[in-house]
Amino acid sequence: VNDFYWNLTDITSTANNALQFKFTHMFYSGMRFVINSTFGVFGLFDVAGDVGMVRKENDFGTTLAVWGVTSSPYMVL
Repeated sequence: VNDFYWNLTDITSTANNALQFKFTHMFYSGMRFVINSTFGVFGLFDVAGDVGMVRKENDFGTTLAVWGVTSSPYMVL
């Protein structure tokens, strides 16, 4: 089940890599999602990891930092 959730994070990593203009990492994250979703039974198995494709994790906080957003106060609802 953990591999299923890790597969979902590859979608957000793909988007964040694209926003940071890291197209090689974007390609790997996107291909990991496609391979694991197709051959890994909707991501239940990490087939891409077994083949040697390394996960290129990225998050929205890093994307904001790349675009010049500095740390500031925030409110959590």
